[in-house]
Amino acid sequence: MNFSYWLNLREHLLITADDEATGKEFLAKVGRFHHQVGVAGENFPLLANLSVLENITVMRMYHENESRRKAFSNVEASVKALHMEDALHKRDGELSHAERLKAFALRSAAKGDIIHLLAEPRISDVQITLQAVESLPKPLRLWVLCLADDAAMYQNFDLRRIEVRA
Repeated sequence: MNFSYWLNLREHLLITADDEATGKEFLAKVGRFHHQVGVAGENFPLLANLSVLENITVMRMYHENESRRKAFSNVEASVKALHMEDALHKRDGELSHAERLKAFALRSAAKGDIIHLLAEPRISDVQITLQAVESLPKPLRLWVLCLADDAAMYQNFDLRRIEVRA
């Protein structure tokens, strides 16, 4: 798995794994690149006791020692681009599915990630997230991880296919 090469690709990717074990191994390796790849999903959830605003600013506050105001100013244009102003006060359980997907994308954007990864998403999740990342003022590329047997589901998206092997 050549992550350095993939990180330098300037396009959205469909990453396919032959089996679940290979997919899980890929996700584990992605964790080493957590300053470049933001992951959406159950293994990397929004913190339930925090609002969307807190979820998207906490990493900058912690790692960059920024105030919440400063951390928010870095992502405010992205919040507006995704029309998420009214969702900032909500907690994870109060979000619609689309708001939740956008909150994940905002978290990646706020961290300064260059990649936003969805693992085994529904088609509608890819549609919503692709539209979101392409609406952001700063580039954020989408990686979709799925089993090779499911790759055909995503053929209508402009995703370059990369196969991972164990």
